[in-house]
Amino acid sequence: MKILLYLAILNIAIFMITGCGRGSVLQFKDAKITVQEKAVNDTLHLQITGMVFASALAVSQIDVKPNGDEMIVRVYIVHAREGLSGAIDYDMEIGPKINRVCFGDEKYIIWSRKR
Repeated sequence: MKILLYLAILNIAIFMITGCGRGSVLQFKDAKITVQEKAVNDTLHLQITGMVFASALAVSQIDVKPNGDEMIVRVYIVHAREGLSGAIDYDMEIGPKINRVCFGDEKYIIWSRKR
């Protein structure tokens, strides 16, 4: 019985270490990011594109959350594996109350509304 419990814990640890979860948050300095404004049906959108510098890493998820008058974009990275790449390609709508878009946990400003 103890062996089964040990094996279950070991499998969970391997699952977490190998990047099968969400991953780490990409920092702005570790990627090439481009932001383009575009109008879609009279609504402002941003097209965020780029590439992770480290070829051994891949994008697993992109998460965008509002924080007051800004939006925070977090790109999660994991060890590269089949079906994932280091490419970033994300389209987001910018509401009228949003004045900035920031990248990563360091909140690096990648776009701000023209005044």
